Amino acid sequence: MAIVLNIIWYLTLIVIMNPLPETIYIKSYSPPWDSIVKTMAFMQENWFNWLLPNVVFYGLLFITSGTVLMDIFNTHISFNMAFNVKNVLVYFIGQILFSITMIYRGTFI
Repeated sequence: MAIVLNIIWYLTLIVIMNPLPETIYIKSYSPPWDSIVKTMAFMQENWFNWLLPNVVFYGLLFITSGTVLMDIFNTHISFNMAFNVKNVLVYFIGQILFSITMIYRGTFI
């Protein structure tokens, strides 16, 4: 039961608070709660345009890593990578996709 609640909590955070870093970057509101309110208002207006690229990104991340990342505080993905040509190429393709995603996110809000 705790695993199910953790998944529901994680998905709720992803859906509602996903654009919070961009909201803070663009304009940090004086009480922190205003940034959260602005983020929720943004998601109500732009949920499809914001979530579709994220679903694609997480799908590509699942395809390349083979795991569903459910750790909110995960700062890296450990592949225990052997340094061969295929793994290095997959790593650089992942970095390019991540960079494009972050550029898209930063210009959308």
